[in-house]
Amino acid sequence: MRIDELPHKIIFGGMKHCGKTTHGKNFAHRLNLPFTDLDQLITEHYQSEKHLPKTVREIFTDEGKETFQRLEYLALKKWIEKADLHPQPQVLSLGGGIASNKEALKLFDNSLFFIYLYQPESVLYERIIRKGLPPFLNPKNPKANFSQIFKERSAVYEQLASLKIETGNRPKDETSKIVYNTIADYLNQKKREEE
Repeated sequence: MRIDELPHKIIFGGMKHCGKTTHGKNFAHRLNLPFTDLDQLITEHYQSEKHLPKTVREIFTDEGKETFQRLEYLALKKWIEKADLHPQPQVLSLGGGIASNKEALKLFDNSLFFIYLYQPESVLYERIIRKGLPPFLNPKNPKANFSQIFKERSAVYEQLASLKIETGNRPKDETSKIVYNTIADYLNQKKREEE
């Protein structure tokens, strides 16, 4: 895969714990491209506003969904603006909840190459609750709540996707190779179609 044939703004997205950061970072590293995690940009933006370090989970819990989504929108907007000015392709991993951020979704256009990393609902739910119940799930019935969120967000990701990759429940190294090869095959096919 040649750098000059890549889309300029490459974004990895999908549900929480689908591997966005891991596979986005591995893809960028393999091609020696800059990688950014949107969650990191959100925490940096929060810290510059409040002069207080917090994780994305703490920001969401302490400041609420509205504040978090405002920061998420601003962070994505800033990344897109910077990527437009950079001479080489840029790689970004999104947070899993961006599908419910209507303002942030307005920033998506054809200039973004959005890779939807799909994992089955049951696999994701087990991964998510392993680290404790996240603030976006209802503690009274987290599994049913997650199922609803999964359906809603998956529909948004499907609509946004330039490419959907079903990663399965494989080891990370194997999955990263599959992700890289699937992207390369897709872009090569697109190039042949355009010739």
